Formats: sequence, structure tokens, C-alpha cells
Amino acid sequence: MTEIEQKTGMTDAECRQWDDYYTKNTFEPGPNLLKQGVKPGFARNTLL
Repeated sequence: MTEIEQKTGMTDAECRQWDDYYTKNTFEPGPNLLKQGVKPGFARNTLL
């Protein structure tokens, strides 16, 4: 077992696959209000 496999329980190929996945698919915390059509500065009115 390599050091990565011992620490994570994943093989090098699995690590590369997850690295590629999270590199290409960015994480957006919370709702993206711009995609929902809310203009900047008006979010406080929308969230109430």
C-alpha cells in the first residue's frame, strides 16, 4: 500500500478521479441568486 492509500483508503486512480471531478465541478455554497434572476443589491428583499 502506498502512503495515500493508507491515509485515505483510496487508490491513486480514485484520488485522481475525485481531483478531476472537483476541479471541473466547482462547489457553490448556498443558492446562486444570479442564476435565479435576483439582481445584485436586491438579495435582502428576496430572502425575507
